[in-house]
Amino acid sequence: EHLRHVFGDGLTFGFAYQELGALPEGYTLPERRKKPWGTAHAVLAAEVAVGERFVAINADDFYGAETYGLLARHLQNIAGAQDVEFAAAGYRLRDTLSPFGGVSRAVCEVDSDGYLERVTEVKRIKEEKGVLAGFTLAGERYVLTGDETISMNIWAATPTAFPMLHRQFARFLDEHGTDVDAEFLLSTAVNHLIALGDARVRVIASRGPWLGMTYQEDRPYLMEKLGELVRAGRYPADLAASLPTG
Repeated sequence: EHLRHVFGDGLTFGFAYQELGALPEGYTLPERRKKPWGTAHAVLAAEVAVGERFVAINADDFYGAETYGLLARHLQNIAGAQDVEFAAAGYRLRDTLSPFGGVSRAVCEVDSDGYLERVTEVKRIKEEKGVLAGFTLAGERYVLTGDETISMNIWAATPTAFPMLHRQFARFLDEHGTDVDAEFLLSTAVNHLIALGDARVRVIASRGPWLGMTYQEDRPYLMEKLGELVRAGRYPADLAASLPTG
């Protein structure tokens, strides 16, 4: 209702719902499971509405128009709809931090050809006493410089990603299905796909700007930055009015 109110007939929407019971054949929902299964499962839920090359994003992040253009050109240039040459937009860590508390980021290790080697999820990243650091999912302290390339969960892929993610989800359930808090994350799934040689992921550097609101205190800064983009003419003041109708 919100999206249709904002955009009217300017865009065509397809809606999919991430249901807890949407599991592979032979698996059952743990009785105490209440938490969604994670970002990779959310992408699987969208399979019913996606039949072509696509970009998956966090709905509450602002990635900047340049980023969408970069990923769109990547998808246009790959060989075909079944290609396994995926892509991720890479941002500089220090450009995505909040002064109001720790943040979770996916740190990318990139080879000399620009392809992703590994993603490491690092939580509670913040600067204390001049040292920027966070903690891995295993609880290990992870010291950072701020210049690391990170993924903000914006991925470009083709429909061939779906059967791969289905296989990865079954593996996740075998290993973690009884843990009511475990999540099937896109970064973890991508790591497995790279390790198995099933897909390659090109990391495309983006200047964004990336904007997000982790804490309520981030809101004034976010509003000011969006206002600057509008005043600079990079975005219309009324987005819906700028879209074609009919």
